[in-house]
Formats: sequence, C-alpha cells, structure tokens
Amino acid sequence: MAIESYARVFYVYILFDLRGVPLYVGKGKGDRWYAHESSERHNNRHNNTYLRAVVREAKRLKRRLPRVKIREGLTETEAFATEIALIAAIGRKDLGTGPLANLTEGGDGPTPSAEHVRKITAARLASPKQQAAWLRSRGRASPMRGRRHKAKSRAKTSAALAGRPKTPEHVRNVTEALRNSEAIHLAWTPDRRHQMGMSNKEKPRRQRRLTAEQAAEISKRLAAGVRLMTIARELNIDHHTLRKNLNHYAKAED
Repeated sequence: MAIESYARVFYVYILFDLRGVPLYVGKGKGDRWYAHESSERHNNRHNNTYLRAVVREAKRLKRRLPRVKIREGLTETEAFATEIALIAAIGRKDLGTGPLANLTEGGDGPTPSAEHVRKITAARLASPKQQAAWLRSRGRASPMRGRRHKAKSRAKTSAALAGRPKTPEHVRNVTEALRNSEAIHLAWTPDRRHQMGMSNKEKPRRQRRLTAEQAAEISKRLAAGVRLMTIARELNIDHHTLRKNLNHYAKAED
C-alpha cells in the first residue's frame, strides 16, 4: 500500500439523484466527489451507464446532483471500510438490493503512490513507438497531423458542433492559431487595408467639443433632473467627454 494511504486526507461521500435518492457511494480526497460531473471520461472508463445517464440528465437540466460527505479525515483503509459498509447497508441497483449505481461492493481502486506513477510513466516512454502512442493519448500529437479529413467527415463534424458553446480555452486556441496563420496576413492586402480605411472615414464622427451655449443649456437640463447619460445619447457624444466639456466651461466661469 502507498505511503500516502496512511495520511488522513480521505473521505466517504454519497451522491444523490435529483429526487434525493442515494445514487452512488464513493471514497476520495480533494475534489474527487465532483469528478462524476466534471469528467465524462471517468464515467466512460467505468462503463456505468446508469450513473452516466443520471449525470447527463442533470447537466441537461442545468442542475447539480446533491452530495454529502459521511466521514472525513480518514486513512485510505478506513475510507474503504466505510465505503463497503455503506454500499452494503443501502444496496445496489444491479443486484436488486437498493438504489445505488455502484457496480462493486467497494474497497477497490487504491490510490497509487508517486513512485508507482513514475514507474508507469517511464515504462510508457521506454521506446519511441510507445512514446508516440502515449503522447497521442495525452492529446499532444494528433494522428491526423499532415493529413486532411474528407469533405463528408468535415461536414459531419461541423453539424455536430453547430450551436455548441465554445469554452474560453477553445476560443484562446483558435485565436492563437489564427494569429499565427499565414492566410490571415495574406488576407490584409494593401487594397483591403485601403477599403477598411475608407469605410471608417465615411462613418459619422461624434461631436467632441461643445459650444458655450450648448454647455449652458445642458447645465440647465441637469439642474432640472435630466440624466447626463440621456443628454449624451441625444448629442451622440460619450458621457465622459461630455462631463469634461462641462467641467471645462465651469472652470472658465470661475
């Protein structure tokens, strides 16, 4: 057993469905009890179709599944014992003894030690072929690099992604890729730059400086209770600029 297993950092939790019925009993540390919703790969790896369906339904309804920590500050051995006892007491759905989506009696999946993780990583990088496969699995090298998807495949992917909101990380990656793309720089030809400059010149410019008469009239309206933002919209002028103009005339009068 790993040395880390003796640290009192583990807890046992119960995940409930949206009706408040116990759904899953688990053991973990840190943010483990949020993994069911934050990582689809975790649920896919364990092939727990019922648990996965409940989590997806909650996501569709934009609701978070209730959860509670039963015991905290446990060693891993104590956490496993508590997990096994809770699963046995509540009962599993696959055995017909209760509502839990757990597929085992608990006590499985001990936390690997740091040394164990280092050995596994070293084994995966033992040969160039294994290293390439491991990097692909980590998303660091694409098997499609240098190749192009067929038109049918691109259309299918586009249809599947249509309307799906983009994450901030995705937006940053796309922006960076476009910034470094040669096509973007080629698109800004001298003719294109000239067209953009002419179109900007044709836009109506906002008034930047008020006359003394305008300033006096605006001061009267402000005294009557009219909001500065309202006057700025009427004059098509930024309200900060408007305030600076009024302050300028006010100082001149003093």
